[in-house]
Amino acid sequence: MKTITDKTLRETIYCARAECGLPVYVWPGKGLRKKFATVSVAYGSVDNAIVRPGDDGPVELPGGVAHFLEHRLFEIDGRDVTERFSELGASVNAMTSFVETSYFFSTTANFDKCAGLLLGMLSRPTFTDAQVEREKDIIAQEIMMSNDSPGWREYFGL
Repeated sequence: MKTITDKTLRETIYCARAECGLPVYVWPGKGLRKKFATVSVAYGSVDNAIVRPGDDGPVELPGGVAHFLEHRLFEIDGRDVTERFSELGASVNAMTSFVETSYFFSTTANFDKCAGLLLGMLSRPTFTDAQVEREKDIIAQEIMMSNDSPGWREYFGL
């Protein structure tokens, strides 16, 4: 395990790599009551292809897959996972940027259970045709809301 020492904070960050290749960083944050965890993947709204191990080349995907996954991964066995996080005393959310998607939670209790829940929701996705169709409508509504935002329109207009 590698360590990074931040001289300003006088803290050590521990770094490792999971078996799947995902880099893991842990900052113990001595003296803090609230704990946070984030899982970020380098796949965002501008990405429309992936390279899977064993494939000869990239697999093309339709636009919006990252945002679709951001939403759909919050449901396990027909249940909204945010309810389970709430029962554990945690707040959970996700966001998709142009180049990454992040899933995160914060809590003052049950950190290990929440971390297991976060990793579980990300590692065992299931999708039915009905869920896919329903999510298309939800994302279309979000796009329309963004189009009504002067700041968002200005950003893309520039």
